[in-house]
Amino acid sequence: MQQGLLFVHGSLQLAEQQSVDPQVPAPENLGGAIDRPVPAEVWAHVQAKLAGADSLPEVTIDTQDETVQMLAAKMPPMAKVLQAAGRLPAGKL
Repeated sequence: MQQGLLFVHGSLQLAEQQSVDPQVPAPENLGGAIDRPVPAEVWAHVQAKLAGADSLPEVTIDTQDETVQMLAAKMPPMAKVLQAAGRLPAGKL
């Protein structure tokens, strides 16, 4: 099971629903353990939708590069997985 977001407002009407793409749990993101939508952008998107905006702000994915670097530094087996998945440049082991 992967995380998702569900926003409901006063009348219990669904305001917004976002879930992880089924392709997301992959070696590149440690099975879905890293790479998350930017919370402030998600909230701006929901607010714009509730306000009836004609265009909605995009929500980007934070690739959590600092987390990837930390995991690689502290856990050598993880560094090998991240490198094999293309998330850690060669020579960073």
